[in-house]
Amino acid sequence: MHLINSALLVLGSALLSSACEMDCRNGINKAFADNYSPIIANHMAVLAEDIKSSFAAEVENTPELGKEIESSISALQTTILSRLPKAVDRQVFTKYRGPCPQDIEGCPNYNCSSLCGSPGSVIYFIDDALQLANAGVVGQVQKDTEPGRIFHKSIRSAITARVGNSQVDVESKLKPILRDLHDRATTMCDESCYNKWTSQIIELLKTFD
Repeated sequence: MHLINSALLVLGSALLSSACEMDCRNGINKAFADNYSPIIANHMAVLAEDIKSSFAAEVENTPELGKEIESSISALQTTILSRLPKAVDRQVFTKYRGPCPQDIEGCPNYNCSSLCGSPGSVIYFIDDALQLANAGVVGQVQKDTEPGRIFHKSIRSAITARVGNSQVDVESKLKPILRDLHDRATTMCDESCYNKWTSQIIELLKTFD
């Protein structure tokens, strides 16, 4: 019995060590978040210009409004970036989880063709992992700019307070701007991103394999 228990402990340890554990997950999530950071920054810059352009007369007559718009978007960018690692984790590692079979070539280590929680499995299905990470990022951007969220309320209140327009007037200008942002977000990253990041993510995964 003692030998059986010892064998089970060794097997369990082997399975556990082959998984993409928290240090692995955190490393991969951070790498994706870092890669997306400049892309998010560009989208936020476009959002700022779109809002200021839509309220150009009000910004010209009330210079402080332009600063408040930029401040609100800066806070939004900080919020989104802080949430990206978890957004990526939910998408990628909800799918790539659990022990890997030992009887398939390449498993549980590098280039494991079984869908499981090892770094090797993520490497094997790297195209899928890249798309899942992108879905997490896009979803986070869209979620944090939905009507009723903190950013939407703060930008609407700032404009309304400065220019005295009714919230309905402000809202009618904000809605299409945020809708355009949501649409642009879906194409923020394509094959060119994936091709540029694939080697980086694979090499990082290998350090945990």
